[in-house]
Amino acid sequence: MPQPVAGEEDAVPTSPNIISAIPGGVRSDPDGVASPENVTLITWKDSRDADRTLALGGYLYQYTFSFDDGQQVVTRTANDDAYGHAGFGYVVSHNLQNGNSPLGKANVPATVETKFFSSGHHAVHQVELVYDRDKEPGGRGIAIPVIIGWFVATGRDHPVWSVTWRMGAAANPQSVDFDEYRMDVRGPYGSLNFDGAAGRSAGDAIGGVAWGDCGFRFSTTDGQLTLNSPWTYDAFNTVNFVQAWTAATNAEMGIVQSRSTDKEMGYQDRVVGRERGGTSLQNYPDKSDCTGWADPRNYIMPCVAGWPIS
Repeated sequence: MPQPVAGEEDAVPTSPNIISAIPGGVRSDPDGVASPENVTLITWKDSRDADRTLALGGYLYQYTFSFDDGQQVVTRTANDDAYGHAGFGYVVSHNLQNGNSPLGKANVPATVETKFFSSGHHAVHQVELVYDRDKEPGGRGIAIPVIIGWFVATGRDHPVWSVTWRMGAAANPQSVDFDEYRMDVRGPYGSLNFDGAAGRSAGDAIGGVAWGDCGFRFSTTDGQLTLNSPWTYDAFNTVNFVQAWTAATNAEMGIVQSRSTDKEMGYQDRVVGRERGGTSLQNYPDKSDCTGWADPRNYIMPCVAGWPIS
């Protein structure tokens, strides 16, 4: 049985659907970027009263769950045997000074702890680390404390991911003016083999992608994603999200923001000055011209370098 948060006087009560956290052994990073670490298997009951399990250390290695597609119950394991940057839920930052963008999973966490609320039906897996913003030779030595939280609750399907960048406690040995220093913060970052294939080379093709901002929803409209997929970007939307789904297998992955009407849109030229509010059939300024993104190709989809990624 999981233990209560330190300092609580009452033990977590026994319950048929209490959240559990047990050792999950050592997991290694397929990319070889992160050091091998012990993970915790956190299991809770979802809205169908079925088990869901996260294999968590400094980031997510595996997510196992099931769903009812109307014909059968499908069990899916999304794992880190994936193309791209394996694993999920770490942080990344890019800057404009030198383009350096180190993967946060390379930084060994100072603290990894799973905390339970007194009822035992809510838990937070908390990761504390120092992110090396400029660790390359000739960098400015900026290092930023980061706190990442994974929240799960009985009766809820998916975890809630949160992050705090403690800029006030950042190491800044060269006294860089943070009002002038330009960097972004990206997360949850990474890749998972979300269709449940045995390995990264056996996965299904991507069927389509979608994203939404505080006004409109973008979605491809054909059966398999290509650079010439038709799309719409004129449906009403309020909560920011990104989503991808497979062409044949019944699988999808997405991130939904936990607040509505967030007007931060990232690449303004992409989502304000061009496609946003229209469709691929319409004309708009600089249609199919991606030369500003160092992309000489001509295609129907929005310029790849301008897609939302988190």
